[in-house]
Amino acid sequence: MVVIQALEKLERYWGITKRYPGFAPGIDTINPAYIEGGLHPAYIPSEAKLWITVHFYPNENVDDITQEIEKQVIAAAKADPWLRDNLPTFQMGWRFSFGLIKVRYSLRLSWIPIIRE
Repeated sequence: MVVIQALEKLERYWGITKRYPGFAPGIDTINPAYIEGGLHPAYIPSEAKLWITVHFYPNENVDDITQEIEKQVIAAAKADPWLRDNLPTFQMGWRFSFGLIKVRYSLRLSWIPIIRE
């Protein structure tokens, strides 16, 4: 939830601060497209993955957008008691020249099973 909230915050900021001629404000979006974690809802997964799709204006650079997203996510993770010790990793997915990137964020979750004697 921390990562998605951080992405929502960044998307709202972009909607207020970014403009491009011929485009309505708010065209630049961050879409949490797919979440994967665990084999069954009753299990605690050892890893969770979040794929996002990002739309941005033609005058923006893919690398700059990616760095801005990673900076936002890491800052939010460092403020979280558990995530600060389990920071997300980033893997760039597909890159398109017309303002669309897909990025996968992986959260490697550590847990210890409780064994009762």
